[in-house]
Amino acid sequence: MYQDGYPLAIKEAKNRRLPLLDTGGSVATLGLSLMVYFNFDSYYLFGQDLGFSGEHTHAEYSTSGIDVKNNQILNKILANNGEYIYSTPNLLTYHRWFERKISSYNIEIYNTAYSGARIIGVSYIGENELFEKFDNLKVCNLRNQLKKYMTPVSK
Repeated sequence: MYQDGYPLAIKEAKNRRLPLLDTGGSVATLGLSLMVYFNFDSYYLFGQDLGFSGEHTHAEYSTSGIDVKNNQILNKILANNGEYIYSTPNLLTYHRWFERKISSYNIEIYNTAYSGARIIGVSYIGENELFEKFDNLKVCNLRNQLKKYMTPVSK
């Protein structure tokens, strides 16, 4: 698999007959692209707050978090719980990416982040409903799906 949008990657993917994925700049955006590529029936986002309350962008022990003291660089965005939270320019970029991509897919997608940013086209799902859905999930063999695209590394 190769990253779409880069001429050398596009050329290499074409030569190897491998797929191109839109990475979106974040592990989470790449994750959504992979889930869609593998054609899962439904999608669940965990930890996709894309915003925060207070002055911390991430959870207390996260290596990605920063403290934000200057509210001038922050924007307010509506959360799944109906309140407004802060978002930084980079988190808003990912938020827009999710909304743009999701609007082009015909997929069932849920977000478990109650205090996280509302994403158009994504339904909030609470704990009880989530566990009900998980009880009814089909098992997929991801290992076999991935093997089709793995290239052995030569030594």
